[in-house]
Amino acid sequence: MQWNRRYYTPLISDKENAVAAWVYDRKKPAGWSTETLSESAALYLPMMGNEETIGVFVYHPNKKRKLTLEEENLLYSVARRLALSLERHFMDKRLQEAEKLKESERIHQTLLHSISHELKTPLTAIAGAASALLDAKNRDSPQFLDGIAGDLTVASDR
Repeated sequence: MQWNRRYYTPLISDKENAVAAWVYDRKKPAGWSTETLSESAALYLPMMGNEETIGVFVYHPNKKRKLTLEEENLLYSVARRLALSLERHFMDKRLQEAEKLKESERIHQTLLHSISHELKTPLTAIAGAASALLDAKNRDSPQFLDGIAGDLTVASDR
């Protein structure tokens, strides 16, 4: 196995990558020291959280001898605990994102309500004056027209 030291990412062959994908999809161990895809150079264990498959734990043995039951149990335990820890981390991240989205939506609604309120106040005065102008008996009254002009000036100053 080669390591890309810049990113600390293992570079594995297409064959090994296919084994990892098989393990991820089927949620079953495979590779070295198993009966499934045993020609692989490494042991691949599914990392199962409570809710989802988190990834694949890859163990590259130093020696080609079969694992003892204790060693195998230890690897399975490490993979399981790592999966649970990562799952908790991912769930915390999702919760933080959901809370940010909820707060953003609250701010959006508050802003929209405020803008709506600010627009309704002058529009109400304009609509009232327009309907009064449409009333035929008010059209000819100079006192009414002076009052409407004053109302519109006050509404536009806000």
